[in-house]
Amino acid sequence: RDYEPEFARYSGGFFLLNDTVERRIFDLNPWDNTRRDMLILLLRKVVANNIKGDLCEVGVYKGLTAKLIHHYIPEKTLHLFDTFSGFDILDVDDEIKATNWVAEESDFSDVDLAKVEEYISPINDNISFYPGNFPDSFPENLRDKKFAFVHLDVDLYTPTKNSLELLYSRLSPG
Repeated sequence: RDYEPEFARYSGGFFLLNDTVERRIFDLNPWDNTRRDMLILLLRKVVANNIKGDLCEVGVYKGLTAKLIHHYIPEKTLHLFDTFSGFDILDVDDEIKATNWVAEESDFSDVDLAKVEEYISPINDNISFYPGNFPDSFPENLRDKKFAFVHLDVDLYTPTKNSLELLYSRLSPG
């Protein structure tokens, strides 16, 4: 997986030298290697710097990045938020007003939560799914939670704005 063997021997590459946790890297789509590598390097920094807090993804779709995150840092709890049914009609309407981009309510509706869970193949109980519109699906028991890493992949203006407003202040330093 590491492209520069000498660098990997010196630094660990995508992994930390002398790490005691088994970390696995899963591919995203074949055209998405740059994003995969960027996410792994960010997650590696979370581990290397012992950044406190849970992990979060808003916009899970079929679970490709969720699997990558969960299997790379299995020791941290991962909170996954998605409608698991496509875009909300109110967000689609807001998108047209805010950006002039036309999204369809049916976009990303070809997903089933049970299949997402199966694909991610949770390796422990450190993973929670929250179906519904974000931030409405953000439970009260997470209100005081800090996050070491947040991945936003919601595609539309209003959900992105809402995610940033709720989660940015909850990010741990580093």
